[in-house]
Amino acid sequence: MYDEAKEIMCRIACEWGGVPIKGEGVKERAEQLAVLFESPTALGPQHWKGRHARKQIEHWVVGLVNQVREGNLTPPEGTALREISLHKDLEGKYLEEKVAAVEVVNILRPIVAIAIYINFTALAIQHYPDQKEKLERAEPKYFQMFVQEVRRFYPFFPMAAAKVRKDFTWEGYSFKEGTLTLLDLYGTNHNTELWDNPDIFNPYRFSGWNKSPFDFIPQGGGDYMMGHRCA
Repeated sequence: MYDEAKEIMCRIACEWGGVPIKGEGVKERAEQLAVLFESPTALGPQHWKGRHARKQIEHWVVGLVNQVREGNLTPPEGTALREISLHKDLEGKYLEEKVAAVEVVNILRPIVAIAIYINFTALAIQHYPDQKEKLERAEPKYFQMFVQEVRRFYPFFPMAAAKVRKDFTWEGYSFKEGTLTLLDLYGTNHNTELWDNPDIFNPYRFSGWNKSPFDFIPQGGGDYMMGHRCA
């Protein structure tokens, strides 16, 4: 199901973004885009596979950007490929072609990443069959609560990792430059100090939920307007 979902979301992302793709190309591009979000916490061969996939996908999109600029490809007006390819700065210059390609990929990748939550949704229904009945007769509000509980119960990554760039102190903890630091996504979303009975799948916990967004971090923390909250 996950493989099918990746291909479906790839078709959707490309059609919405004005990116031409068809036939066997869908499967190949879906896999390349998926590796970008499957490999960030990996080490060794999987990490290098992710780096290779990024080069391949960016090279492909650079070609599309150049085709748009040369008039050999005309995506629908308002689509990501067209708007980003033809965008000019205050000096009347196009974005550097690789920058434009990265921005297009940044539109496609998170849409394909939703395949993970499509799979987690199916997993939740398999693990908790009573949810199927509730969803079949549910009001729209219950769908929203169910989706949020899927995101809490099955985090996108188990953790997010980063190295400290410069020394700092936060809430009495000292972080030294170069220290590998982990943000425990699974642990935060299953913390008994933040959630009642966190190991129970219960969508109703999101009925009127208004706590801190840092208590609920399925993909990562931060202001979605300024930082990176992903899918």
